[in-house]
Parts: sequence; C-alpha cells; structure tokens
Amino acid sequence: MAPLIFDWSFNAKHDKPINIAIFDSTKSKQTGMEAIYKLNANEINPDLMNTIKKLFSGKEITITISTVPDETTYRSMNPSNKKHLMESIAEEPSIRFTPGEFNETVSKDEVLKTKLTGRAQNSENDIRVGKVFTRSEIELRTNNIK
Repeated sequence: MAPLIFDWSFNAKHDKPINIAIFDSTKSKQTGMEAIYKLNANEINPDLMNTIKKLFSGKEITITISTVPDETTYRSMNPSNKKHLMESIAEEPSIRFTPGEFNETVSKDEVLKTKLTGRAQNSENDIRVGKVFTRSEIELRTNNIK
C-alpha cells in the first residue's frame, strides 16, 4: 500500500509545512484511511483539528501520539547496533575521581575562568582608552604569568 504524501500548512502564519502521509487502505485487507502527521507538539492548533475532522468526517477515529526516539535510543533498538555502541563507549578514555577531586577540579576551573574573564575585560578597557602595547611590552608583561 503506497502512501500519498503531500505537504500541508495548517496555519497561514506557519512557514514550515507539516508532512502528512495518507494511506488508502481500502485496497488492502483493512478498511478506511490512515493519516500520519509528523510535527512538533507546539504545531498542534485548531486548524489541524479541523483538517482531521474534514478528512474523517462521520467516522470513528483513533488518535495515537508517539515521540521520535533520540538517535542513541533508536540505534540501541537493534541488538548488533547496541553492542557496537557499547563497545565504542568502552573504548573511549575515561577519567576516574572521587567527589572531592571533582569539586577541587571544578573550583580550579572556576577560579581560572574568573581570572581570564577579568583579564579579558581589562584588555578591552585598555583598548577602549587607547592603551595599546607593542609586542615586546606584552612579552615583558606576560613573562611571569603561569
């Protein structure tokens, strides 16, 4: 059963069309018609509901909502892909540390970030007021920075 696929915009203000695949299942063992709407939740609006009402006027319908799995989950659904993914993760280098070591590392990073931010702001201020240094002056000023 081949779907009839077309783009439809449910909102004139909406620039991204919503893809709809409509399957005419009257040619198969099933009866009726099936429509698959692929869209983000924030794209659901009254126009979409009205379109569904028009397409299936007078018929009992079932609405099923599902989310698209993220790439890792999708790839993990296949056992061979999951095995490959787990092997790849195992091959990655890892670093082990205690909670105390983690806090110490984060604290050092925050101190460094604060120092660098301050230096960058000082440099910007120097440039604004015309305080510009030659290469040799910069080298002399930065020789003692560790």
